[in-house]
Amino acid sequence: MSGSKYRLILLIVCTVGLISAASSGCAFGGEGKPNGPPAQPGSVPGPVQITQELQQEYLALLQDVDDMRYFSSFSTPEAIAEDELILFGYRKAGQRGLSGSASRAEITWHCQKYFERSVEKQASTALFVYDETQDVYQPAGWSISGAQPHFLQELIENQDGSLTARFDVYLFSEQALIDQQGIPADPTRISSEIEKIEAKAQFKLLEKDGQPYLCFLAYERYGENTGQTVPEVIAREPVPPVAWEASKQLRDEEFTVWGVRLGMTYAEVLGILGGFDEIVDNANVRSLFKDGFHYGFYESDGVYRLLSVTLQSPSAQEFPRGLKIGDSIETVFAKFPCQDAKLKQWAVQVLYGRDEAGVPRAILQFTIALDAYRIYATTTEQVLIIEFDKQNKVKSLELHKEKG
Repeated sequence: MSGSKYRLILLIVCTVGLISAASSGCAFGGEGKPNGPPAQPGSVPGPVQITQELQQEYLALLQDVDDMRYFSSFSTPEAIAEDELILFGYRKAGQRGLSGSASRAEITWHCQKYFERSVEKQASTALFVYDETQDVYQPAGWSISGAQPHFLQELIENQDGSLTARFDVYLFSEQALIDQQGIPADPTRISSEIEKIEAKAQFKLLEKDGQPYLCFLAYERYGENTGQTVPEVIAREPVPPVAWEASKQLRDEEFTVWGVRLGMTYAEVLGILGGFDEIVDNANVRSLFKDGFHYGFYESDGVYRLLSVTLQSPSAQEFPRGLKIGDSIETVFAKFPCQDAKLKQWAVQVLYGRDEAGVPRAILQFTIALDAYRIYATTTEQVLIIEFDKQNKVKSLELHKEKG
């Protein structure tokens, strides 16, 4: 179904948990309208009234856009990590909160509708515990704080019938929501201290069971308005990975991901990565998100340097020693010179080295808080942290700069 069959003039504003529409603002274009600036209010002659169902679908989809903070930017739906799809499908199913389980079939139904993707994964994730006997996902004790409302600025109908929407996105912390007494319907009333970035989404108009609806094609977050100067990007060659041997201890030279090495400046990292999906600043700490990876920087003497790299969702890019999300604990053991790899649950086990400060070592611990295993491997200069889920599969990987 072509998007040109429907024309709607909307002003979209977001409130906490609510998106409302009025009869003026941005518009769908007319037949054959080329790419370019959106039509001004009232410039589309004789706009037709579209079905109430489509209006509800459109507004509900924009509400889902607010939750895109849990997504990495994606150029096609196929690029979305399956863990992120599960989160979207769970929150979409019944617009429920964070209690109760949702079946994989129910989650898949929403992911197929809005992304034309199926949820094939039948295993626990960093956010959900999977019950194989009932084929359901249950939240694993996480919470959502703050809000990131999207205020629609432009809505353009493309020549292929798809729609491109540009948003201003305000990054509200939990405290900011309290200070502002919620999110104002008028963005001009939002404090200038609230960080604002931009986002762009592309949709296509489809039909299901006789009802039209909007389906995601792409989503991107970019830019920042923090009042700070973005450091200059320094072009440099990525650091190539080094060869390693499972029979030898972890070395500092192995601590590279995507050609990036801990201790690099923010400008150098940007030069290697070629961009970012999102940047969040907080005091002298800066977080950069790119392709599912989180890069943590710490400012010292006016220079931001890379302190940590974290991954919590599947990626084609491997961590040192070929480690990947989803690896079994046995697979991980096989990549290190483990002298004691028998799982003892409550014991603190030394995989190699000596459990002494200042000594290169790898320690296996069973953490009560997570009810799962964790490996801490240090060169005394840098640390590799591997966290497992309750099925003894890798659920998160982290590189960290450390002394001692």
